[in-house]
Amino acid sequence: LYMLLELCPGGDLFSRLDEERHFDDDTSRFYISQCVLGLEALHRGSVRGPTSGRDMYLHRDIKPENFMLADPGPIERTTLKLLDFGCAKDFSKISPGTMSTPVGTSTYMAPQVYARKYDHTCDCWSLGVTMYLLLSGGQPFEADTDEELLKKIQSGKFEFPAENFKHVSEDAINLIK
Repeated sequence: LYMLLELCPGGDLFSRLDEERHFDDDTSRFYISQCVLGLEALHRGSVRGPTSGRDMYLHRDIKPENFMLADPGPIERTTLKLLDFGCAKDFSKISPGTMSTPVGTSTYMAPQVYARKYDHTCDCWSLGVTMYLLLSGGQPFEADTDEELLKKIQSGKFEFPAENFKHVSEDAINLIK
């Protein structure tokens, strides 16, 4: 098996975030807009899949670790690359809300995935969790056990602690909500 991959010397988005602790609104906007464009291409069928047609994919594992920075330089001069399609699924021939296999990284998974009745919008939830992390440096749902985490995610209730969000605009907070 040979795999040819594009070199992305900028590392992954999570590592960049780890260096910075959190990003300001402008930097987060830059990254999230690129994430949205990548998801839009997947969801609209702009990506050629293994079949001859244009398949519509959901990624099912959106998280900062699955976005690579093309360059190590200044943020405004780099491009994000979405990777790790091991959980991706063609949903073009599936009825909405009928996927049932819980796939992804637990802290980023949508409540519908845990309920085993979801569609491509689960990627949007994961992107919202990613945005929360980029802006605050923390997760919206944290727990000591998987059971506690599941309950918190299913409730959909989370906080915006002042110490983590004092630098974040109301517009960004509203977008996360």
